[in-house]
Amino acid sequence: LLHRGYHQFHRRGLRRPGLLQANEAMFQSHNLLSHCVNWFLNPAFGLRVRISAPRSTRAERVAGSEGIALSDAERLIEVDDADKTSFIKQVFGRDIEDPEGYDLILNLGSLGAEAAADCVLAALRRKLGAV
Repeated sequence: LLHRGYHQFHRRGLRRPGLLQANEAMFQSHNLLSHCVNWFLNPAFGLRVRISAPRSTRAERVAGSEGIALSDAERLIEVDDADKTSFIKQVFGRDIEDPEGYDLILNLGSLGAEAAADCVLAALRRKLGAV
């Protein structure tokens, strides 16, 4: 299954806004899985994390990193968000915003990437006794 919005976003060479970019190449090759795995795998075997940031923050990051106008970045994010929401609804019958689909929800707008990574590791240790 290819998700049209994700494919278009990556075909343009743009990075995903609002995500920890630990391994961009791995993220791009596992794009679909990274955005819906929480809806079909058993939650007992992993940590289901949703990472967000204010749309304005995401747009500024995309515009700056990709060298595009802020208005273009905002449009790309709007389309991408709508595509993700639609895909999850159509394929899994779920609302991507439903907090019951996640063990942890983090806002990079207030935490920053390093603090968010610390939170994820702490939650992973706590839930699975790992890392």
